[in-house]
Amino acid sequence: MSKCLSVVNTLLHCRHNNAKHTGLSALEVLTRNRSASCNWSQNTSGVLECFDHGDDSIRRKALALLCALACQENVEEVAERLQERLAQVSSDRFESAELIYRVSDLVRRFKGPSLDWRVATLVRLLQVCESAETEEKLSNQLKSLLTSDTAEEAEEVLERDNVGAKLNRMLKKNMSGSETPAIILTLYFWTVGQFYHVERSPASSEQTSPTAVDAAEVACDLLQKLDLPDKTKSIATLAFLDALWTMVPQFERDSPDIESFIESSSALRDCLAVQDAATEMYLVLKNRDAFKCEAFDNDDFTLTHLDGVVVEALKSGRSRPYQPGFLDKLATSMQGSRNSDVLKLNPYQQLDEESLAKIVDSVTVDDDNTT
Repeated sequence: MSKCLSVVNTLLHCRHNNAKHTGLSALEVLTRNRSASCNWSQNTSGVLECFDHGDDSIRRKALALLCALACQENVEEVAERLQERLAQVSSDRFESAELIYRVSDLVRRFKGPSLDWRVATLVRLLQVCESAETEEKLSNQLKSLLTSDTAEEAEEVLERDNVGAKLNRMLKKNMSGSETPAIILTLYFWTVGQFYHVERSPASSEQTSPTAVDAAEVACDLLQKLDLPDKTKSIATLAFLDALWTMVPQFERDSPDIESFIESSSALRDCLAVQDAATEMYLVLKNRDAFKCEAFDNDDFTLTHLDGVVVEALKSGRSRPYQPGFLDKLATSMQGSRNSDVLKLNPYQQLDEESLAKIVDSVTVDDDNTT
């Protein structure tokens, strides 16, 4: 195998296109039965040389082989060359999409490079990505790198928090008013919600720990100062409201500025998603003390802490017990009354309170008889 790789390497550095193509095809076959004992890195330089070739077929074969030959030792070099090529072919939508996919796949496959390098690489891809679907995939991949549901060592947690705080500062620095892409704003507000407590001062190595409400007020002020188009402003507002869900339980005081902004956002008519999210968050802020109960501290998301409210509503008669299929039966009864031949003087498909009460009682009686 080592002798074969040596011959292939000679073909890759040959001046003739046919020889290069033959060398790439031979290497493609050899990689299917690759052996760990062979020195595959000696062919990487030849494949990189072919990757810059003017012939499209040679370049495409070299691209596939580069990703196949990538390892822990050369993954950063390979990814860098792919990104250089990406900058050169930015006008070619199809080749750009393939290069973005290849680089993101390298970030996913190899854990050896530092977390800082992997996050920075994904951010660079986001800046040149033109597809909304690809943007979402890259954004989710980046978020998964900075969050974990499994137990981690203290050093891993510290590294992740520091990289997240660094990303927050970098995104904030790269904001350019109305020209700021929506994905940059979305990621910025996400990092505010996740890493506000580990923000590090760039001027010194001292660790600073701003409170949740302070960090939220800074983000809210920045959002209001940015002169954004309506669509981008709506996306950024939704991202800010989503970040507040992780921060509000840690609020130590009220924030009139945030409440005023959310109240004004809840009155917007242009975007129903923003209006609904702002209305919900406004109610949460007004009842912030409810988030400090023991159920939330113990991560009890079964809603058992609301049992007392349900029992009280049933006792007072303000609510009816849940009956499976009740609404379907009610709709069927109402439909039957509308289709009757009796002349009705009420507006079309509208029942008075007395008729509606009779239908509800009849459905309830039928349920009792069934049980």
